[in-house]
Amino acid sequence: MPSNSESRTEVFTQLFAESRQALLSYIRRFVGSKETAKEIVQEAFLRTYRQGESVTTLRAFLFSTARNLAANEYRHRRTVERDAQANLEEYRANDECESLESGLIR
Repeated sequence: MPSNSESRTEVFTQLFAESRQALLSYIRRFVGSKETAKEIVQEAFLRTYRQGESVTTLRAFLFSTARNLAANEYRHRRTVERDAQANLEEYRANDECESLESGLIR
């Protein structure tokens, strides 16, 4: 963390300036969306700042945090897509049953 001559804010400002673009590119490869990558990077910087006093290697912590957040986003997106697919299949099955029933009633 900061030496005696550097404040915590100065160290973090330098980390932000040096790492932001590389981190955005890295995370965008995981999530695909520029906006989602920006949100994840912002959250990763916030968490790094909050944990800064207890972290010895800020850049490694920052990138690990962002990678973990991206993995969480990926898992969440996969779950949502899987649920949507299941709902669609259920809807189609119900629709087919209703069509068969109406055909038999005629």
